[in-house]
Parts: sequence; structure tokens; C-alpha cells
Amino acid sequence: MSDRAMNRGPYDGITAADFQKVEDWEKDKKAQALFQSLIREFVEKKPLYSRHNLTLPPGRTQFHVDVARLYCDRCKTTQPFRRPKFSQWYHILDKELRTSEKQALRKFDLLKNCIYPVELYCTECEKGFYDFFVLVNVEKGTVTKFGQFPMWTPNVDKELRKELGASAMFYVNALQNLNFGYGIGACAYFRRMVEDFINPLLTLLHDYKKDSGASEEELQEIQKAIASRAFSEKTEFAAKICPPDLFVSGMNPLKELHDQLSASVHAGTDNEATEFALKIQSAIEFVVTKLRKHYDAQKQFVDTMKKNRKESP
Repeated sequence: MSDRAMNRGPYDGITAADFQKVEDWEKDKKAQALFQSLIREFVEKKPLYSRHNLTLPPGRTQFHVDVARLYCDRCKTTQPFRRPKFSQWYHILDKELRTSEKQALRKFDLLKNCIYPVELYCTECEKGFYDFFVLVNVEKGTVTKFGQFPMWTPNVDKELRKELGASAMFYVNALQNLNFGYGIGACAYFRRMVEDFINPLLTLLHDYKKDSGASEEELQEIQKAIASRAFSEKTEFAAKICPPDLFVSGMNPLKELHDQLSASVHAGTDNEATEFALKIQSAIEFVVTKLRKHYDAQKQFVDTMKKNRKESP
């Protein structure tokens, strides 16, 4: 494109270098896929008021969310959400954006430091929706989700809530703190939840080990840990006896949980503590649900084998 075509006035011209960046992004499917993966994670999981780094696209229209899986309060389940064909919210200059590829790019076609809306609708019922407002800093490559409607409320998985029992109250409080960027408060509630749940967790590990054929000495050691009053020692012991079946790529999730709970106490800022809290949340959700499923499957197998032996002639 000629310089003349790209400079049609004092408010709409962009440099050849800027134009090339926009064009290159349109052709770079790998960069687009990476951005969509990161912006989707940001929308789905990142709490309000926390700042996150992204490799941002150069064009204004290139900053969008293709799809996100969110809880729909109409369907009462998690569904894919996509942007509507006609948005209700828009950036003040959206009405001036290009209407055809032949039209020259202008300065406000580039992604600028500004607040941008992200509007998503449920693809199942087409009535459930979310509106997010995102502060973009192009120079620093950061995005901050500082507004959301409807207001976020914790949606705790039924299996997880059932397993946590009374401890679920602390878990919900942790999620509420996390959503508003109160990382230190979230860590405190997560720690309180694990303190409350550690004995049932150790009991579950005891039953798992027992059905796996653990020795009486091993089982007594677990009972001794349950009777202990030292919280940190309990989480450390739980990590030590974590079944290898729960390991992910060689990583022990119970050890991760113990390490994050220990480190979060010393986190200096809410932003730092938020990162710890997100890791704690992932570890809790994985360990609690996966361990129960492993135990139930193992118990069912053992019971079936015992029954078959009795029935065999």
C-alpha cells in the first residue's frame, strides 16, 4: 500500500511498519491461536483487578475472544460462550472502524491503551451472557479485567462441594476473595479450608492405602498423623504418601499444595498472593476429586474381585 493511501488525513494515517504488523498478524495462525488460548484463560479464570501479561495483537479488531467456557445461569451448567454478531457494548471509535478491506487503515484501527469491552453469549440458550471490561496497556503488554456483569458468584462443582463438606464454606470465601484480587485473603481462606479438611483427606489416603494392601505399620503412621496437631507436618506427610497414580508429569500435587500453602504466608502483596492462591485452587480441585475417584474405582474393583472369588466353584 502506498504512503498516500495510508495517509488520508491527520487522524487516520498509520505508518508502513504498523500496517505490516497488522497484515502479518492476519497471516500468522500460530500467533492467533496462542493469543486466543491466553485471552480465553484470562476471561475464564483470572480474577478482577489482577494484571496479566499477553502478547497482544497490533489491530483493534484483532483483540477479541473467539470462545470461552463459562457458567450459564440460564442453562445451570458450563457452556461455550461466543461474541454476538452485533455487540451492545463498543469502544467509542468502533463505529469508525474499517467496513471493508479496501479501506485504508487509520490510527484508531490499531490497538491502543484503552478500556475495551468483551461481550459473550451462551451458544446453547443464546440468553445467558457476560460483559467484561478490560484495561489494555500496549507498551507493557498487559491486560486487567476490572469490570464484569453479571456479578461473579462462585460455582463450586457438586462433587467437590460434597467431598469438602463443611469446609466448602471456606473454599467459597477463598474464591470470592480471589475474584476481587484479594490474594492474601484468598490464601488465608484456602489455608483455613485445608486445615479443616486435612484429617478427612488423610483418612481418605488411609483407606486408599489400606485397599491397596499397605502394611499395618504404614496405616498406623497415617493414624498417627491424623492425631497430630501440627498442620504443616500433616500436609507434608500427606505429600509424602501421595499415591503415584495422582502424579502429573512426575509432579506430586499434594507436595505442590503443601509448598504453596507454606509460601503464601510470606507473600508480600495481594498480586503475589493471588498467584499462590490460583495454584492452591488448582491443586485442591485436582487432589480432592481425583483421589476420591481413584479410591472409589479401586474399591469397586476389589469388591468385584472378592465377590467373583466367592461365587466361583
